Amino acid sequence: RGQRRFRRATSGYGGFPRPKPEGREKTSRRVATRFMCTVCKKMHQPPSIRSKKFEIEGE
Repeated sequence: RGQRRFRRATSGYGGFPRPKPEGREKTSRRVATRFMCTVCKKMHQPPSIRSKKFEIEGE
């Protein structure tokens, strides 16, 4: 029942009946870090965190 109305609303001018979420992106990105064991080469990925800036410092 609702799908028929939804298709009717979306057809026509090519727009979506609801507002698009543009301009409301989050300013911080999720950083997914991966750690690899030097002995057995097993990968470990802890839960990702949000950060605005991410850099890796070399030795």
